[in-house]
Amino acid sequence: MKPKHILVVDDETSFTRMLKVNLELHTQHTVAVVNRPHEALSAAHKQKPDLVLMDVIMPGQDGGELAARVRFQPAPVPWALTLTRFERRKP
Repeated sequence: MKPKHILVVDDETSFTRMLKVNLELHTQHTVAVVNRPHEALSAAHKQKPDLVLMDVIMPGQDGGELAARVRFQPAPVPWALTLTRFERRKP
């Protein structure tokens, strides 16, 4: 299978770092990360990813609405919405 380019959009930097490392370690795919939701549309336009993985709940931006905009610009792009929530446990 030909390596693909994946764009990950999530405001949780620890999650995107973990996902990028695991995808690149265990696959031949390249992974780009955007941690600021307002940069996702321009990143998708520039990078033309084969797949976009995006968080649903991000500050100042609804992931579902953003996904609809990313999906059709500049050409249809497969995407998946994810829901993440990290909570630090108190020692």
